[in-house]
Amino acid sequence: MRSKRLFMHFTILAALSPLLGGCWDYVDIENRAPVMTLAVDFTQGPPGGQFLTTLEIPVARALAEVQGSAQQEEPKVVIEQAGTTLGQALTLVNQKLARRAVFQQMTAILVSDDVARKGIAAVADHALRHPGFNPAAWIYVTDRPAGAFLKATPQFQPLTALYLSDLAKQFPIAPYMARPKEIHTFKVQLQEGATLAPRLTVDEGEIRMNGAAVFSEGRLVGVLDRELARGTNWLLGDLKLTEIAVPCPNQPQGRVTLLVRHAGRSVDLSLDTQSAPKFRFALAATANIIDMNLCPIAPSQAGTRQALADTAAGEIEKMVLAAFEKAQEMQVDYLRLGELLRYTHPVLWKEIEWVKLFPAVEAQIEARLSILGTGRLDQSTLPGSDQEPVAGFIGMTDEVDA
Repeated sequence: MRSKRLFMHFTILAALSPLLGGCWDYVDIENRAPVMTLAVDFTQGPPGGQFLTTLEIPVARALAEVQGSAQQEEPKVVIEQAGTTLGQALTLVNQKLARRAVFQQMTAILVSDDVARKGIAAVADHALRHPGFNPAAWIYVTDRPAGAFLKATPQFQPLTALYLSDLAKQFPIAPYMARPKEIHTFKVQLQEGATLAPRLTVDEGEIRMNGAAVFSEGRLVGVLDRELARGTNWLLGDLKLTEIAVPCPNQPQGRVTLLVRHAGRSVDLSLDTQSAPKFRFALAATANIIDMNLCPIAPSQAGTRQALADTAAGEIEKMVLAAFEKAQEMQVDYLRLGELLRYTHPVLWKEIEWVKLFPAVEAQIEARLSILGTGRLDQSTLPGSDQEPVAGFIGMTDEVDA
């Protein structure tokens, strides 16, 4: 009896074993083609024609380090496929591959200006609706056909996807672009009205992230250059670290470069029934002097440091005000000030047309900056200075006595 019971249990387990894995559509890794980057363009043809997708797929054996191998193999495969919809194009691409294209590992989506101007909803909808897509992939807008960026071999990295990831990681110390964001976050902000995306350009043959693409109501409506993007990051609170060069107080051709760290930001709203809303931005920063070779001053003196700090604060205020005025000029609230008004004054929000009111609102920018360190030298190394440079370590974060 016991042997019959064991035999029955074994038979049931054997019958159920194909179902226990839970992956009826499982594909072995050697039969997968992991897509790292997707580029979306329009085909050359009538307006509103087909989508042209370009896929970047790594070649594992070419990326592996093989000692003593003299064979040079391309580190990636770049393949194109057109379709009337994005979903159709990305399905049809499998007819050109000996493996199944999978998108779970995809880290970047590149969209050309042409596609973005017509409307980026088709890209965002497919990326978030398709269960096989990675919703954490970052989105970028290109100043030329997006597929061209995948056909290049960038510096230090064999794959465009890895190179873009490395560039995005530089944002905290090089905030001259819109803060990179995942396609999911991008879609949410787009539904709320307006948002920004990093802009990809080619400079001297190299891929660069420069400035920002401005989106409103699902379409690309303008771009910000490097300086406007940096000022916008101050306003949004996304800036962490940057450099600022200010004139030398007593040497016209001299410049002092400060490494500036964001230390705080607050936004206050005041309302007056007789005028438009007024926003007050209070920005706090600390700084260290990193270059003053052509400026013969002694920054260890409190008065000198304060003069430099005030000048740098003024430069920040001008930069930020220019960014604010650019948003008003474009009539697009990518600064998300309408959200503050809506949350703090919900009744008023229902009575106004923010799109029409935004270009008329006032902004007051106040920046405070403290210089914490002057580096290893007390004075410039400019030849002919009245004093010799005084060597002595002045800590990068230590206060200096007057």
